[in-house]
Amino acid sequence: RSDALLMGLFFGPLAVGLYRLAARFTEIVLDFFTRSIQQVALSDLSRPQSDLPVFRARTKTVLRTTSVITIPMLGILAGVSDPLLSLFGIEWVAARWALVLLCVVTALRSFMLVAGAVLNAIGRPFINAAFAWFTGISSVVGVVVAGVALQDTTIEQQVTGIALARLIVQAVLLVPVLAVIVRQVTGIPVMSLMATSSNSWLAGLAAAASGIGMSAATTSLVDIAPIVRLVITGSTATAAAIVVLLLTEPETLRAAAGPLTRFERLLPRALRPGGRRRPDTTRPGDGRADLATTEAATRDHPVNGGRTDGGGME
Repeated sequence: RSDALLMGLFFGPLAVGLYRLAARFTEIVLDFFTRSIQQVALSDLSRPQSDLPVFRARTKTVLRTTSVITIPMLGILAGVSDPLLSLFGIEWVAARWALVLLCVVTALRSFMLVAGAVLNAIGRPFINAAFAWFTGISSVVGVVVAGVALQDTTIEQQVTGIALARLIVQAVLLVPVLAVIVRQVTGIPVMSLMATSSNSWLAGLAAAASGIGMSAATTSLVDIAPIVRLVITGSTATAAAIVVLLLTEPETLRAAAGPLTRFERLLPRALRPGGRRRPDTTRPGDGRADLATTEAATRDHPVNGGRTDGGGME
């Protein structure tokens, strides 16, 4: 949280407010998707920690699942940055490019959170703690340097510059260092770690590009409401992400949908997809249908011996 605090020393409240709104959107995605997986990743990875081959395979699976769920969502958020902020008012649109950059920062943070759980699971919590201190110090230095350099710029440039400073620190320093640490501890090559999320980055990039393009195309439509622009842009970005994921990560999507399938089995049959009972076509009070059913049951009953006149009973 040091970025927003230090921004107050260099910039006014308007820049801080714009930045915090953009950062809050990305934090919602991170909390909802990545942190939920992080909570179970520690226990899941702790069991095979003595078996390194199994531990490495599980680590790659967790990283791939996290990236498939989180990064495309952040790409969609980046794609709808303009119409989303327009809902709050035209003055908030100055944070649109900061939101795009913070989506990339948050995607990198998702890797860092899962990597921290990997270090804890394999019995290296002190390394994770030391890296957390290193992350805090590096972030403070990056924000201070950006704050000094951007004092005489516009508010939009200030907000975007702080987001860019965070991205540079994350991409150039923190993620490479953490990837090397994970390689030393687990033996997983750095390129293999990065490859677990390559398809997710492609889906996120497709979502962001298509969303930003659709947003620019609908900007000239003066009579269109902001909520309509948001729906159109979001649908375009979501469709692009889904298409890329279906082409590149079908197995991961199928595995992620497993819990939904198990939940569906707990539902009553009438609530399951395709599980509705066939409607009763018999009209209420139709005595002919009831009489036919009764006669058939009586005729086939073994006590009557197949006779309908009751001659089988003495």
